[in-house]
Amino acid sequence: MWPVASRILGGKYDNVVKLKNGLKMKTDLSDILGRMVIFYGPKINYFWEPQTTKLMEILIKDARQAIVAGAHIGYMAIIAKKAMRSESELHAFEPVSYLYNIAKKNFELNNELGKMYINKEALADKNGEVDITIDNLRSAIVDSGGNMRTEKVKAVTIDNYLGEKGIENLDFMLLDVEGYEARVFAGMQNILANGNPKDIIFEYSQKIKGSIDNINEYIDPLEQFGYNFYIIKDNYKLENIERDWGQMEICNLEKNIEKFKDNSYFNVLATKRSAEELEKCATVRN
Repeated sequence: MWPVASRILGGKYDNVVKLKNGLKMKTDLSDILGRMVIFYGPKINYFWEPQTTKLMEILIKDARQAIVAGAHIGYMAIIAKKAMRSESELHAFEPVSYLYNIAKKNFELNNELGKMYINKEALADKNGEVDITIDNLRSAIVDSGGNMRTEKVKAVTIDNYLGEKGIENLDFMLLDVEGYEARVFAGMQNILANGNPKDIIFEYSQKIKGSIDNINEYIDPLEQFGYNFYIIKDNYKLENIERDWGQMEICNLEKNIEKFKDNSYFNVLATKRSAEELEKCATVRN
């Protein structure tokens, strides 16, 4: 559909899209999520990673403080804030300028949701500056830009950010930082030592890491703090967008990792919830 639609829409789309769930969004035609917002947003509640989104809404509803990093155009961030109480706070991070500008507009369009903040910073293991590739969907921090188009951005650790804001407890975190998760975890040792957050959802991308064998780089920094790890079963291949995916299902990461080796990416739930508590949120498979 996209080649035909692109001729009709042209290179730019300035209309505000009203999603079926009542949220409003400006979008970007240059990436697949932006196009899906236009095509599916007004008629389908869950069109992008539906199972992860529904699980996030359940886990975050009682959170007082939450972080969404790799906010992109703000889609998951504003859905997360809609699921939270109005007095709760959501802190989002998107370092790439053009994505940050769109996300900022979307935060403003939905300001009735309450306290949500968008920061033009990257989360990292230390404060300073980093180079980040500029990509329509998967911008990533790199040690050397090479021939890639990059932007120098401010980097901050979660511990320092929370300290500056006077936030003592963090309840929920969603990370989509394209292979930089381990360094983000390294920059939040204080908050982890304090026993939170209870739930962390992060993306594991074999496109970025190269092999499923590297997943321990993500797991090891959290395991010592008592987290259990589950793979979230989801529509990662963007098939049958309009299908009702039903009950959320999560499965033990260690026992099921081989089943997902052909996926280019998948989402992981790191949680301190008991299996009994998780059963109230999703079907739990061993």
